[in-house]
Amino acid sequence: MSLLDGFKANKAIDKLLDADNPNSPEATAALAKIKKIGHKAVPKLIDALLDVPGHPVLQSTLASLLSDKSLPYYIDALTENDRQLVTSIARILMDHDRYDPNALIKQLDDPDVPKKILFQILSTKTNKLNLRKIVHLLDTEDKNKRTIAFHLLHTISSPDVVSYLLPYVDNPDLGTRLQTIRTLSQYNLDTVKHVLQKSLSDSNKLIRQAALEGISQQEFVVPAAQICPLLRDVDMTV
Repeated sequence: MSLLDGFKANKAIDKLLDADNPNSPEATAALAKIKKIGHKAVPKLIDALLDVPGHPVLQSTLASLLSDKSLPYYIDALTENDRQLVTSIARILMDHDRYDPNALIKQLDDPDVPKKILFQILSTKTNKLNLRKIVHLLDTEDKNKRTIAFHLLHTISSPDVVSYLLPYVDNPDLGTRLQTIRTLSQYNLDTVKHVLQKSLSDSNKLIRQAALEGISQQEFVVPAAQICPLLRDVDMTV
């Protein structure tokens, strides 16, 4: 932002905050000036929100300026130490759809952006998330990112999830395999039934138990030859 734009934005914000009535001619004119400056006014509005926490007009103005172009300013605000500011910005990102939420996925790599806040925001945007990008998180060594990915996949509830998750049924990581089985169990599809039946003979008792619970959840018939050995399995709850 140029010095002139910064000066104009601060002046307009001051007039907005000084107005007794947000619908007054003075406030309306100030809002018009802020919106004319556009996304470059966002950092100044965020600074003002730090000074006047929870101000409804500042929050609504920030919401109106949210876009893919201005999104980086909102992400930066999530790294602030002021909890009330972070909560306000997160609420704006959760409540409005004028940006691509997939841009937030890569922020999971930023140690300064709270993972819990990112998950809360992403959880409200599951209908717009790119499945491939979410599933790609399962390939990371970061357990927290894998956990977030599975929570999101569990929430998305789209049959498209199945084809993306099938390669992870035989993943060497037990936690990944276990969550894959549990997530797949949501879908009453022949491919999933085959996976669940196959997993009944897995070497790990947790996988066997998860497969059995998935079968019980879907209530489909399994050959007795597969169930009988489980009745003799002391580690199983049948």
